[in-house]
Amino acid sequence: MNLSKKRAGWLMALAAVLAGAFISKFVGFESGKIVYPKRSSLSQSLLQTASEMNSTLPMMVDEQTRLDNTLALDETFVYNYTLIHYNSGQITGKDINDFLFANILNKYCTAKSSLAKMGVASNYNYYGNDAKLIGVVKVTPGQCLHK
Repeated sequence: MNLSKKRAGWLMALAAVLAGAFISKFVGFESGKIVYPKRSSLSQSLLQTASEMNSTLPMMVDEQTRLDNTLALDETFVYNYTLIHYNSGQITGKDINDFLFANILNKYCTAKSSLAKMGVASNYNYYGNDAKLIGVVKVTPGQCLHK
């Protein structure tokens, strides 16, 4: 075996050890089993809330908007709506933001059991009746400081 092949072998072994060390910071090993990081209690509560809400969905929230489902993604709560009278070519994401952002932000920031008070961001995804995404309204607790 020549020196360059030996060096390449050592470098590959070193790279494998470093990669393993990096991955082990995120995924642990316990008695030969992979142990994934535990979800925070907030994330668990959000997952439970989404599950409970989803058991009652889909549901019409007004004459043209249907709430289809909710998701909890880490510490963001996601609402998926369908605008039942419009397809994705009839309304733009800008239209959604211009028309809905202020109202959504106000409700998000002022609700008694507000997600904002818990430090949870929310995404409101709007789809056309063709199941294509039209736009997303994103709100975060930091946007409520002026409320």
